[in-house]
Amino acid sequence: MKKICVISIKGGVGKSLFSVSLAKMLRRKGKVIGLLDMDLSSPCLPYLAKVKKPIEVDKTGFEPAVTNEDVQLFSIGLLLSKDEIPIMIRGMKRSEIVEQICKGDIKWGKLDYLIIDTCAGVHEETLTLLKILKPDKTIIISQPNDLSLVAAKKTIRMLKAFKIKITGIVENMAYFECPKCHGKTELFSGSIQRLAKETKIKFLASIPFVPHPEILPISEEILDKVM
Repeated sequence: MKKICVISIKGGVGKSLFSVSLAKMLRRKGKVIGLLDMDLSSPCLPYLAKVKKPIEVDKTGFEPAVTNEDVQLFSIGLLLSKDEIPIMIRGMKRSEIVEQICKGDIKWGKLDYLIIDTCAGVHEETLTLLKILKPDKTIIISQPNDLSLVAAKKTIRMLKAFKIKITGIVENMAYFECPKCHGKTELFSGSIQRLAKETKIKFLASIPFVPHPEILPISEEILDKVM
């Protein structure tokens, strides 16, 4: 099983949608996929991946939910009785929960890929996750604006501190393509390609802004580098 971590210190750059899209694309290639939501405060995956079979719980742990595209999914958000219930977990308890999740409480079975959607910021769950799971591949997601570029640099430093190999960086919401004339309008003034060159991190791709997306247009080139 290959563990693929989708990460950024900054929120709102599209990590969760990229994670779901990557899981769907790999599943369509016949791979057995697990999707792990490691955001313990505001999990997004239950909203982005439509579930046809809920999580089941017994004395030995959790059996993941199954999405409409037959991707196995675990998210703490799926354990809530109502969507509007806030998740309030303090301090080291977050680390304990992540340890339980990473060390076998989830009965994934035999997977080809486990895709891990991380939370924003430098929190206990992310630090514990990197320490225990040691991802095989790590994909940084960023927008080409100044704030995201600073966050991307911090993300790179954090991964290097943990000696985690960085597969590359994806520029998300890079431009808007007109559906009529197919002209491209850049939404921000920064450049992830320039950042990748400066930090010697592989640039994977630019993804356009997609209104109301259910899946991002992830190219075969990205899939080849991930697989």
